[in-house]
Amino acid sequence: MDDYQQQNGSHSSDALASSAHDLATHAEELMRQTAAVSSDSIAVLREKLQDSLRSARTQIASAQDYAMERGKQAVTATDSYVHEKPWQAIAIAALAGALIGFISSGSRR
Repeated sequence: MDDYQQQNGSHSSDALASSAHDLATHAEELMRQTAAVSSDSIAVLREKLQDSLRSARTQIASAQDYAMERGKQAVTATDSYVHEKPWQAIAIAALAGALIGFISSGSRR
């Protein structure tokens, strides 16, 4: 798999992971800033938030690993198919291009 495929295949996973990481970072910062507040209810809420963050980080990491693995499998399967049946792959690409061209030219009328 080349760099282009790796970057495009993992772009949405990276965006999700980045957003989740930012959320977790902000939640942790909020917990640090409220550490001085000594209320039992806040302490309970902080503990629940910490548990939720740990769980979310684990689930996101697992989902990201799964998505990366599925993406690699799809690339490998496509590569194998194109190498085994190049003329069929060319025909499929030509038909897809013709269909896209037909649809886009029809919308201009």
